[in-house]
Amino acid sequence: MESLIQGNVLTIFEGLDEVPAHVDRSDLMKEINILLERGIDYDVTHNKLTYSIYEQKEINNTKDPTIGNRFIVTSRIEGNYFEEINFYIPRLTIEGMSNDALKQFCRSYMECIEDISLKTGKIIKQYETDQLYNNITKNKDIFQLAINPQLASVIVAVYNQYEDKLPEKRIDLYEIAIEQMIERLVTSDINTSTHYVSKELELNTIIIWSIMQEIAEYLHNKVEGLSENILKEIIRKCLIDYQKHSSKIFKVNIDDLISKLVDIFKYQAGLLNEFGHNSFRFIHRTFQEYLAAKNIIYYYGTERSENMIYENIKNKIGIPNWRVPLSMTFGILSKLSVLFNNTVTRLLKTEQTSSNTQSSIVLVPFVIIDSLNDMYFSSNQTEYELIRKLSDMLLFDYKNTSGFSRLIAHQKLIHSYFLKLKIKYDNTIAVWLIEKINSEENLAPCTNIIYQLKWYSLLIT
Repeated sequence: MESLIQGNVLTIFEGLDEVPAHVDRSDLMKEINILLERGIDYDVTHNKLTYSIYEQKEINNTKDPTIGNRFIVTSRIEGNYFEEINFYIPRLTIEGMSNDALKQFCRSYMECIEDISLKTGKIIKQYETDQLYNNITKNKDIFQLAINPQLASVIVAVYNQYEDKLPEKRIDLYEIAIEQMIERLVTSDINTSTHYVSKELELNTIIIWSIMQEIAEYLHNKVEGLSENILKEIIRKCLIDYQKHSSKIFKVNIDDLISKLVDIFKYQAGLLNEFGHNSFRFIHRTFQEYLAAKNIIYYYGTERSENMIYENIKNKIGIPNWRVPLSMTFGILSKLSVLFNNTVTRLLKTEQTSSNTQSSIVLVPFVIIDSLNDMYFSSNQTEYELIRKLSDMLLFDYKNTSGFSRLIAHQKLIHSYFLKLKIKYDNTIAVWLIEKINSEENLAPCTNIIYQLKWYSLLIT
């Protein structure tokens, strides 16, 4: 308190992007502004801070930003769009690793693996210099993840345990990383600290996956972190549901089982971290997003029904906080080709029907386009047909002169998504545009899209 009064405290508002988008971040900024401009004093008698209306000893020195208590707001880039703070507060975004830094990181990691192997007597094959770095840079999607130091650690761990290979898609990377953590929990190796999870507690990977998915679902719907009591409630629900689903009866008392699992998830699973007193979150939001995405499709290791998956996606697609998990959901779902095709067809059909209303906002194509890099297609024809459907939906939205679509910002958004399609599917989009522009009703919007995005060469084609 004395340091705060003297202006010697550094306060960090960490992770603004962790505040769900459906919670008004501008209100949060207003609260911070109110806090910063309040005058404070120190009550010696009661040893506590008080608000002073006489002496304006502000928590943050609004008159001179170079002295007094300092405040920092940290955020991923997507969380950095909020109402301005009235006073000077630096907003810091973590800088990604440079190519040289990533190369050195990969070298150091592989040297560490070799040293550990030599000490433990494990025989490993010789690695070429920069072999790991070269494998990472070959895959653009994996490479983009690797500039984040925390995710780079996950990537190299997967590489080491996945027979010196990296998965093609980012969703496969997350699947393997989480799967390895869970496998270590349920391993029967007597030398591991958690060998009793499968042997004594009778737990398997399906139960652990299901609990993790429910935790992710809860955290993605809530502002606050996960308290120990809520964690117990989630575990209890999952264990009871699993017993009903599998007709399995646990020999261990369920309350004892819950207590042991709480300790495992808090301290040994490797996925949860404590952020403040009695508030747990995933060590990286990406894991939360992936598990929440998987929960939309899978229920205790089996696919949910087509109707359930469709309803889950339809109910969440309008919630901004679910945009990233949903983009992963389509990637996961694409491995189940029949379910994927049926679900996407229903979503696009429902959206096109509802788009005739005055206030409708088209959302499904944007989320699907964002997930194209994560998708698997059963055939080139299936992929080709989906791209044309998505293009049709964007054009339909672009021609809509009512409601939200009239806004210039929304038109620019549609331009950006046409550009995403063109970058990945240049020839398909060129053929599609030429076909559409020959129709009188599409002439004006297609011409404007070509002009705005400077696709003049398409006309020559």
